[in-house]
Amino acid sequence: MMGISSVVGYYLLVPVAFVDFAKSSIAAIFSVSNFYFYLEDIKYAATSELVKPLLHTWSLSVEEQFYFIFPILLIILIKFFKKILIKILILIFILSLCFAEYKSRIDTYFNFYLLLSRGFELIIGSLLSYLELNKIGKSKYNPILNQICPVVGIILIFYSFIFFNFDKIFHPGITTLIPTIGASLIIWFSKKEGLIVKILSNKILVFSGLISYSLYLWHYSVFAFYRNSPFVEINQSNRYIVIIIILLISIFSYYFIEKPFRNKKIIPTKKLIISVLFGIITLLIFNLYILRTEGIKTRLPNILNENLKFNGEIQLNNKGNEREVILIGDSHAGSLEYYLNEKLKEEKSNLSSFITHDFYLYVQGFNKVNRKTKIISQDYLNNNKKINDFLYQHKDSIIIYHQKWTRVLTERDDQDLETCCYFEPLGVFTSSLDERQKYLSAALKLSINNIVQKGHPLIIIYPVPEMGFNVPLIMQKKLFYFVKDKKVPILAINYEKYKKRNELIFQILDGIQGPNIYRVYPDKFFCNTIIAHKCIANDKDHLFYFDSNHLSVEGSKYIVNDIIKAIQQIKSGYNH
Repeated sequence: MMGISSVVGYYLLVPVAFVDFAKSSIAAIFSVSNFYFYLEDIKYAATSELVKPLLHTWSLSVEEQFYFIFPILLIILIKFFKKILIKILILIFILSLCFAEYKSRIDTYFNFYLLLSRGFELIIGSLLSYLELNKIGKSKYNPILNQICPVVGIILIFYSFIFFNFDKIFHPGITTLIPTIGASLIIWFSKKEGLIVKILSNKILVFSGLISYSLYLWHYSVFAFYRNSPFVEINQSNRYIVIIIILLISIFSYYFIEKPFRNKKIIPTKKLIISVLFGIITLLIFNLYILRTEGIKTRLPNILNENLKFNGEIQLNNKGNEREVILIGDSHAGSLEYYLNEKLKEEKSNLSSFITHDFYLYVQGFNKVNRKTKIISQDYLNNNKKINDFLYQHKDSIIIYHQKWTRVLTERDDQDLETCCYFEPLGVFTSSLDERQKYLSAALKLSINNIVQKGHPLIIIYPVPEMGFNVPLIMQKKLFYFVKDKKVPILAINYEKYKKRNELIFQILDGIQGPNIYRVYPDKFFCNTIIAHKCIANDKDHLFYFDSNHLSVEGSKYIVNDIIKAIQQIKSGYNH
């Protein structure tokens, strides 16, 4: 699967995505892709999970880590604590479950990807195995329970399948026990003559079970490449075709790969080991080549070859002798950080950066509330305090303030999906978006005025036009592969749509007046330029975005150059 995905990726993935693919492939080979994807997902402006061909290997890595650690642990426990083995296994189960339930409320990414919070799901199987091997649990042979419990198990599984809404439940956690207990009841209480066993013994279901591993291996990669493909449209009809293709590939994979490699008569152990090692070495060499060539750039038109964002660690300039510059904001501010840092080196100014997931407000007394749990984010309060303390200690610094403003004020992201959280004043329980917008508008005005009154010159970056579509992916679809001289189309959205979406934030920011406030307008560079009444995502040479709404390095240059002009005005003592 990984080998074929590497070949398909060569034809379908742009260089940046191909580099990410190579990293995930190496992580999967060494059974640590759950760590890789956890670290990727907590990054600002992380790539959508739906276009990562090897994302599903995270669960295989969790299982492989369990299968490596658990036997070693079991050997130790049997040697020294055999008499209380079952109690220790139950304790491990409880600790893992409690840890998962706790983490599900404060760190969903960590909780989802890592073995510590997934262990209880696997330990259930170990407990069943222990009971079976030691012939414990006479109730297993109770005819009434044998009839009732498997039916209850099926109901629990179907209940989970139909009614679980992962935007509203905590998973993995206590809720996860519903399907896992359901599976356990079927495994433990089913008898050959039972109704559930007869149903599950149906040839179609048995066949589905046989190909299930191959089906799992192939399904995610095929769908991810379908979403990345420049050759097909994403619609319901094509999705059904893709499902049929996945089934056919899985059947072929089961009969011609999985079965032969499990049969020692066909492929002896020595030959199996050699085949596996050859595959691993070949994949590693190819993936390292992808990394070395930055995604094998030479295969695509120039506009798709540039590095859209700086992927290394930015070493902020601290060797300047001029005024301190402080960048504050979320991932939209983060997309300016690299080029701003490079330009400030020329200006001999130091840069300090406070990039968070949150909406910074200088005023105290605002809470970030989880929409699902109603829990207040302590991290948000701590981050705000940290920034406020830094501003107090570094008086007369130049502040650059940039956010994805509308995300918080409308409580929707660029795809018009509901955000996870909302903001409201301390001690106030708001009941509507309109109410929260009034509080936020007042707090934002007060925050900006407070920053300026503390003696900080302030540069406000107005909203960046949000495209609403993945710019590199759409450009990839527009430029047919291997035709390097094809004319580059200009991708764009309606300017009126941009103005309507950001009307409220323009009113708020325009209404804040005073000395030492400087303004940078991204729409000046991207809207009504090449095409009238449109906001563009690229020109003939460069893409200005690395996804649907974050500026690429090239796109950030337009904003940063205006920021530098404002900084030079501030240094020269010119105010307007």
